[in-house]
Amino acid sequence: MVQSIKNAIQKVQSPQIQWVFRQPTKADRQKAKDNIHQKANEQKQIFEKLPGVDAKSVAQAATIDRIVQRAKQKLDEAVVNAGLIAIKQSALEAIGTVNQPNLLRSFQTIDVNEVNRAESVIQVVGDGLKKQFNAIENVDPVNLQQQINRIDQVITIAKKRLNGAKTNTAVDQIQGETLADLVSIAAPSALTLEREIREQAHRQIDWAGAKKQAEIDLLPRPVKLTYQTLVTQLRAILAQVTKQSSRQRLSRI
Repeated sequence: MVQSIKNAIQKVQSPQIQWVFRQPTKADRQKAKDNIHQKANEQKQIFEKLPGVDAKSVAQAATIDRIVQRAKQKLDEAVVNAGLIAIKQSALEAIGTVNQPNLLRSFQTIDVNEVNRAESVIQVVGDGLKKQFNAIENVDPVNLQQQINRIDQVITIAKKRLNGAKTNTAVDQIQGETLADLVSIAAPSALTLEREIREQAHRQIDWAGAKKQAEIDLLPRPVKLTYQTLVTQLRAILAQVTKQSSRQRLSRI
């Protein structure tokens, strides 16, 4: 009887251990490593095929390589297949979340901050030129205004071009061309002694006319009408003199 029981017990097979709880075989570990290597290579190829990838930007490839190396080490240390699966899945997800590599500036999408920066640089240079021109001793006011208008024109055109730029490289190009245009604007000329005397005479005439007008405004109405007629005649004469003087000035510039 006892022997029969022993024989019956021996015939009972050992329970089957599930695969996930078994110790990984060499083949199991290698298969997991191969899956990770495949994912890593695919991700690198995707990055390499992106248009405008900066060849100097190797951070993403290095990040993927580090993920692969850490995963391989952990796979070798896994005790059961369940751990093997978890390590492999974690590595695959980590590779998939690696950011895209840097693009060459010419392929980078326009950045509004870059546009604002370029506009600021251009405006600062333009304002600096205006200040420099205004500081010229005995500067010709007519020529000064012409050059100031030219500066404003260049800046306005630049801002319009910047608003239509599609890439950061275009922003760089517009900024460079605009700065070159600003620098090429000639400084306004200074008045010669003769011209300075004429300008002073014109200012004195304008001042005298304004002063006389103020005096007339304080007179009684009948007297004011008489003075107003005289002032009108005087202004006509002064305007003719000023016109002739300006023609002579332009002919000698």
